[in-house]
Amino acid sequence: MEAEAPISHTILLIGETGSGKTSFLNLLCNYGIIQELGINTGIQHFHSFNEIKLENVNCDKMQSKTSDALKYTVSLGDTNLEIIDTPGFGDSRGIKEDKNHVKRIIDALKKEDYVNCVCLIINGRSSRMSATLSYVLSEITSILPKTILNNIIVVFTNTTGLLQLSFDLGALKHYFGRNLEHSYCIENPYCLFEKANEKKGLMSKELLAESLKDEFERTAKTLNKLFATMKSFELVQTNDFLELYKKKEKIEETITLALAKYDTQSELKAEIEETSKKIGDAISESEYNEKFKELQSTMKKEPQGTNYHNTICSAPRCFSNCHEHCSIPPIFEEYKFKYCACIDGDYCTVCGHHYAMHKHLYFKYVDVKHTWWETNPLKEKRFREAKNAEERARLLKKELEEERDAIIKEKEKLFDILIQAIEEFQALGINRSFMKVLQSQVSIIEHHLEGNVDTDPNSSGAEKLEESKRELTKKIKIVKEANK
Repeated sequence: MEAEAPISHTILLIGETGSGKTSFLNLLCNYGIIQELGINTGIQHFHSFNEIKLENVNCDKMQSKTSDALKYTVSLGDTNLEIIDTPGFGDSRGIKEDKNHVKRIIDALKKEDYVNCVCLIINGRSSRMSATLSYVLSEITSILPKTILNNIIVVFTNTTGLLQLSFDLGALKHYFGRNLEHSYCIENPYCLFEKANEKKGLMSKELLAESLKDEFERTAKTLNKLFATMKSFELVQTNDFLELYKKKEKIEETITLALAKYDTQSELKAEIEETSKKIGDAISESEYNEKFKELQSTMKKEPQGTNYHNTICSAPRCFSNCHEHCSIPPIFEEYKFKYCACIDGDYCTVCGHHYAMHKHLYFKYVDVKHTWWETNPLKEKRFREAKNAEERARLLKKELEEERDAIIKEKEKLFDILIQAIEEFQALGINRSFMKVLQSQVSIIEHHLEGNVDTDPNSSGAEKLEESKRELTKKIKIVKEANK
């Protein structure tokens, strides 16, 4: 009779970088050794953690361009643990690298039909919700479907029990929508070997061995409870993860398209404003030059007849009425003009000319205005050019406005697609707000920028952070505009 095939349980191991995920993975993979050491721990086991080898374990690299996604198969008698180890979130290389991590996780899940549980690893020594952990939880919940919510096990590392736990369990409700039912605290007992080595000269070997045995026994009991909980879960199809990821990708794709339309609209707006300015300039130029036919005028001195005689200067271009209605009788001899009231000595007090230049005449000079229209060729040319420029600018503006209106309609269609995609994403996923996912990404970037206040703001690292922040701010603006 053939032996029954072992039952497989698939675990998705996920957590923040530095949370103790790798250490916990080693515990799972060395489960058999931990049970053995919990029964009998001798002095021969006093070796470093790095010397513990993975027994009864097969390691299979995921078919990916990176070697970060690993799948471990641990044989436990009638049960196989299929552990999918994932890259740690909150990568120091930035948000884009975390997006690559998500893709690796999805690629790994594509090779599986079901997942039994998600093990969320959190460093139990953390006394508060850090900016990085907040961001990591936001990212993790954005790729977890609602169907896995009952199958999440929180593992707090570096702590022996809930009473010693510094972390506020209630803080997780903000990210998962409710309190998570299953949580375990594990202090890696392998780390105690080093401490035991330090105390070998201070304590008896038997006492040290007994202490280590107790720690391994406690860890084995905790792992047994964890496995029992995991085995009680109903299977969740990996298709739920893939479908949620598709919705998230659809959102990102639609936002990218909307951003392109937004940028085009902004460019068109600037062109329209520039064209409007050109129209205004052309109008001003045409108005300035529209009177290219200018009314010319000049004043001329012309004689006007009188019934009396007047002393008039006859010097060239003088046209001076030196003494109107002269009181002395009309005279013709030049020397007699010395007696005219306008003459003082030999010169006229009115025009300044010699008395001999004066005559008695029966007219006087008056100012007569002469006007006529004169065309200014330069102004006429400028007027015609300005009118043509205005017409061309108006045609261009009309074309730009039509193009802008078409872009706005396309953008509105994208907004409808975006809203639908966000609603579907929020309906499928644990994270019910895509907007908060984006805001969390902005917050972690700001946290990194604040933490690098001494860094040159013009450095490539700071510039990349600022560029990422600007890009995310645009995305948030698009989502807000779509929801108006």
